[in-house]
Amino acid sequence: MLYAEEIPKEEVKLCANNRIVQVHHFTRKLLHLHRIPFKFVIKAGELLSTTKLRLQTRLGMNEKDFSKVKIAIIQALSYTKPHYIDDKNFILSDYKWTSDECLGLDYIDIQSISLE
Repeated sequence: MLYAEEIPKEEVKLCANNRIVQVHHFTRKLLHLHRIPFKFVIKAGELLSTTKLRLQTRLGMNEKDFSKVKIAIIQALSYTKPHYIDDKNFILSDYKWTSDECLGLDYIDIQSISLE
């Protein structure tokens, strides 16, 4: 399958201190990936609370549903245990990212449950 999306303006005009990371959706374990991964801009100095609002907008989720999403730093290909981040004052741009790390969104995929 081929998926396409419009490249967001913040990704096209990337500031020098910002970075682009891959985002994966999963449920509890990295073996349970769902939905389509996407790229996302991590803005320099931005608090996690603000990053979460941008993610919520990007995903088009309402506040109630997004409140159930847990944010983690993951190694999508190695299936190691996710490193969950629950500190709203955490700054993702300060994290020392390795080339194989991604942002993970841990939540139950309601769409796949309704199809079963």
